[in-house]
Amino acid sequence: MYLKEEKREMNKEISGTTRLVLCGLAIALNIVLGIVTAALKFPFYLDVMGTIFIAIYFGPWYGAVVGALTNILTSLFSGSFTGMPFMLVSIVVALIVGFVFRKVKFNFVTALVVGIITGIAAPVVG
Repeated sequence: MYLKEEKREMNKEISGTTRLVLCGLAIALNIVLGIVTAALKFPFYLDVMGTIFIAIYFGPWYGAVVGALTNILTSLFSGSFTGMPFMLVSIVVALIVGFVFRKVKFNFVTALVVGIITGIAAPVVG
């Protein structure tokens, strides 16, 4: 069953405070997952999981802001601004995921195709 319209109505009912709290939690999740994947030397990055969640749930622009703020805060906390250009990667991932979710029925095949697209776009941008 396709629930895109119901989700849009549900998201409109969420207060601004709740949106702000969820975006803050997504930023914290991104930072923690970035630290964990770096410490464990994983060959992949999980520091956009919160960005993807927000892009799907609230839309591409919210996701882009969460991705950008994640990289800004990570750079401020680490004292090194060498990772700032990767802010563009987070923004592009959020825009791709957010716009696709708003236009296409989301299922396993769509998620797989979006994963492949972002897997190609992220290294090109980064």
